[in-house]
Amino acid sequence: MKIKNCIAAGICLILCLAVFYLIFAFLEKNNALFLVLPKSIVSPGIDIDSIEEFSKNEFLLTYEIPFLETVNLAYGNFPVTVIGTTGSYPGILGLTMLEGSFFLNQAWTGKLMYAVLNEKAADTIFGSTMITGSRFRIQNDTWLVSGVIKDGNDGEARIYVPSSVTGGKADALALAISGRFDEFYVKSSLRTLGIWEKDFDFVNFNAFSRIIKERFLVIFLLFLSFFLFSLVMPLVTALKQQIFSLRKDITHFYPDEIFKYRRKSLYKTFLSGLSLILVPVLSLFLILRIVSICLPWKDIVSLSALNRTFFSVYLDWVHRLEIVSFFLFLLFLFALVVVFVSINIIINFRSR
Repeated sequence: MKIKNCIAAGICLILCLAVFYLIFAFLEKNNALFLVLPKSIVSPGIDIDSIEEFSKNEFLLTYEIPFLETVNLAYGNFPVTVIGTTGSYPGILGLTMLEGSFFLNQAWTGKLMYAVLNEKAADTIFGSTMITGSRFRIQNDTWLVSGVIKDGNDGEARIYVPSSVTGGKADALALAISGRFDEFYVKSSLRTLGIWEKDFDFVNFNAFSRIIKERFLVIFLLFLSFFLFSLVMPLVTALKQQIFSLRKDITHFYPDEIFKYRRKSLYKTFLSGLSLILVPVLSLFLILRIVSICLPWKDIVSLSALNRTFFSVYLDWVHRLEIVSFFLFLLFLFALVVVFVSINIIINFRSR
């Protein structure tokens, strides 16, 4: 029974680490993404020309300015969400083009009527994704399709256009944190745009990626600490046996004879005592290490409390992964506790 429980604990650990690794690998793709979201539904907005100037002098920013519009064609009208943004949008968000290309910064500066459709919009309006060079009308304006993008939004027809044409103000921002600057530098720099922590939430995808990795580590450390704790009772039993054997030797041999003929028994007693000291100390060290890892988690902003009006695909995606990882973390934690408690009960029962 003991062997079966040990095997079950090992399988539990392997499955846990494998699942956490897969989730971490998914998050690693966008772990440099950094979002700035308004806390209030009503936001004063940020001037897009100021953002453009900031992007030239500091680091690239992008945003979404959504409008509900209708595409007019000879064979029908199609409701869509038009997103005013910049040419850096796909690069920052890690999106790929299915066909054609995203509009460049020159198109933004020149206020050219270029449009990029997502898969849903391309299929709904044109019935195909091979539509580069096609044209369509929104109200009295004619737009040229420069490409089709895979944005992960399968339920909403979206069209991305230069915000210099549509106008409006940005309520939320996105950027990619590189090795040249950290979160503190980003927050300090964004204050020049009037962005303060009292009005905006900052979502660092790297922080969520780190949490997944740390949950991965915590499960492993818990496995080790539980394993070490499970060794305490066997070590106590072994030490008692060694001491009992040593007492018998003391009654039958002189001290010099014990060192000469029963030296192995002395070594075993010493090692059993040393192990009984080191194992709990190492277990306590692992527990303290686990606590030090878990404490900073409380400072990470909760995704469920965020304004997910903007960049909803990314926020919903990470939110789902975070929920799954937390559920698995609790599940495997419970499984580890049950398995090792069972093992210790069996060990204590057999030692009696």
